[in-house]
Amino acid sequence: MSFSTLHLQTNRIYSRKRSVQSVENYNDSCPLLEADERHISHLQSEHIQDVRHIDDGVLYAKKSFIKRIQSHKNRLMQRFLVACRLADPPRDQLFNKTQASNRLEMKQLLRIRNSLHNHSQSVVDLSETLLSNSTHVSKDYDLGVNIQNSSLAFRDQAAKEILEKINYRIAELKRIDLLIEDRAKLVLDIEYAKRALLLEHQRGNVTRIAERRQALEAAQCHCEQSTRFISDQLKCMRLIRDTEVLGLFQEYALLVVKFFEGVNR
Repeated sequence: MSFSTLHLQTNRIYSRKRSVQSVENYNDSCPLLEADERHISHLQSEHIQDVRHIDDGVLYAKKSFIKRIQSHKNRLMQRFLVACRLADPPRDQLFNKTQASNRLEMKQLLRIRNSLHNHSQSVVDLSETLLSNSTHVSKDYDLGVNIQNSSLAFRDQAAKEILEKINYRIAELKRIDLLIEDRAKLVLDIEYAKRALLLEHQRGNVTRIAERRQALEAAQCHCEQSTRFISDQLKCMRLIRDTEVLGLFQEYALLVVKFFEGVNR
């Protein structure tokens, strides 16, 4: 293979990678900046033509018909690559799916936790009722005291061994949910900074353009940090399986068995 052929193939591979990366970044409201982009982004000048107004009065650069077609083509290409697992989904889409899945899991875990808590408390309430109806001179009173002590031990053990695990998982999901919500606010900060920069470009105010550009870079940096942190947290967070939920019910059932065994002694 000649050197020119090898050089040509290398350029094609590099161009293909850059094309896929540009498509992914286009579909992401907060793309991760490359190292060189962070240093030279403030040096790149923008020339905006054919500016139009939108509903909220913010100025936008009007896209040509060819650019709109290319944008639509890029979106279709990205969806195809994601569907074929040749590319990762955009972080916005990934985080939105994660947030919806986490909220559904939290709702299910809350329902399970409340059901188990109400059941364990009902056992205690029943034991107190039996104790209050028992006479102090009969064996019923001793049995009522035994049932009450067993029910209290059952409730405490259920809260410590089972409900505590559920509460920990719910807290973990809530923490991720709040992080994703905070990142969504940072994305809005980026959109606002972009609009403000476009407006200053239209006005031609050089000083304000530099200030708005710095504000945009700061917003992008904060969003990038949030994106990386959430991605790392999601890698560390283990998915809960249906068998694990079933295992919690089995543990609770064993505690119920121990409760009745203690009552019958």
